[in-house]
Amino acid sequence: MILNDIRSDEIKIIHILNHSASLAKANLQSVVFDGWHAQMARAQAKYFRKLKCSFEVWTFDPCVKHQVFTLNGITYRIFNSYGIKPFIEYSYSLIKEALLLPRSTALFFLHGSRGLFSYSFIKWLGKSTIVQDHGTHANLLFGSIEKYLYKNLILYYALTRQKKDWLIYSLGLNPNKIRVSTMGVDFDKFYPMDKSHCKELIGVPRFQKTMLFVGRLNKIKGADKVLRAFSELKKKGIRLLIVGAHVEDPFFPIAKENGAIIYKRVDHSLMPIFYNASDVMVWLCPDAVAKFGGPGISVIEALACGTPCVSNTLIHIKESFKCGLIPNDPNQLTEHVLYIMNNTSEFKDCRDVAKRQYDWATIIKDVEMDCLKIIYP
Repeated sequence: MILNDIRSDEIKIIHILNHSASLAKANLQSVVFDGWHAQMARAQAKYFRKLKCSFEVWTFDPCVKHQVFTLNGITYRIFNSYGIKPFIEYSYSLIKEALLLPRSTALFFLHGSRGLFSYSFIKWLGKSTIVQDHGTHANLLFGSIEKYLYKNLILYYALTRQKKDWLIYSLGLNPNKIRVSTMGVDFDKFYPMDKSHCKELIGVPRFQKTMLFVGRLNKIKGADKVLRAFSELKKKGIRLLIVGAHVEDPFFPIAKENGAIIYKRVDHSLMPIFYNASDVMVWLCPDAVAKFGGPGISVIEALACGTPCVSNTLIHIKESFKCGLIPNDPNQLTEHVLYIMNNTSEFKDCRDVAKRQYDWATIIKDVEMDCLKIIYP
């Protein structure tokens, strides 16, 4: 892709998110600075050792005109876009800006592989692009489009082995262009803290048993099933903490009615307090989400803080029995939560188990090697 006589300090690596905050009813600032694309850019800037280059983070949103600013050496750009709902949106100005960059010095990481914007970007700039999958599940309808487009990519980073196998055996993609590469966690920011003190910081009594759900109150992370389990667990004196919900979420009224403590928006820098204030984190995703979506960043962040998890996404974690339990239905989720709360010593290795697989330092080492091979073939 890039000529050997190009100096590394001329190389620009650009991370692009494939959906806006506004149409997803998310907070723009949180998406710009704490979205997966921004987290991976910061991790590369921190852990790249051989490849010296500049980093940019690009986001688009229908409510924002073009903005540019720099923070801690990384340039952030927000482009205008238009659309009718998530993944049916487009940013002409972003793609135009990308096309103006010299192909020999720009390498794009496109975060999210499905939707109008992603398909357009790959069509025009696929030969300069690595896709980082965000957990889209197998779909033969979309697959007919993706089979054609993904051949243009330099690399595709699948979150799971199952997704890689589907791309190879169902879509017929070149195995040499697909890697299993997940997102990571900064273990310097997410670490165990005094649990009782963290409970007090968020307004929960020191000795209150709590379970945590992170994300929107919809079926993607199994909010309906978690709330069913909570209806039984609250009889045992357990409180449910919910972080990241939106009032328009389908199960928001039920959660509120059932007495869950809801924190609508929490700055990502404060999340370690919530993980540490919780005795267990819970998810129960649909099978396709659990299979193709990886463990989930929130699960890894919780484990990094030493908090065990009850989630069917733990199927992707080696030695998962040391850091939590895998439920199949709300009844099992209820049983597993109670078991962990009564046997906490069995799950004391959460952080060590997660760190072996999901520390950014380890993940980025392999990513840097891929970038070097692409830039200096």
